[in-house]
Amino acid sequence: MSYFGQYCHRMSHMPSHRRPALVAFLQDIGIMISSKEHLKHHQSYDNNFCIGSGVCNYPLRLFSEKVAVNKYSLLIFFVLALFGDIPVFMYLLGKLNMT
Repeated sequence: MSYFGQYCHRMSHMPSHRRPALVAFLQDIGIMISSKEHLKHHQSYDNNFCIGSGVCNYPLRLFSEKVAVNKYSLLIFFVLALFGDIPVFMYLLGKLNMT
């Protein structure tokens, strides 16, 4: 998943005339983050961290504004997500009979 996220991030910085048509389509339908959506992160650098599709930006923003109790809250959240995403992904693949 991290490779897809990095590719989405790269494509969000790519000038639109250089993006493959499939990437432009995936950005238009929200599967990949668009340049416009990713630009929100570059305006303040303290929110909108999601580089894949942008779907996690809203929950992360709520977490950082409403739940985060100190400057380490987001770091702890990201470390837990880092180690938690693979088991969740494997569980979902198992449920879909794809393993």
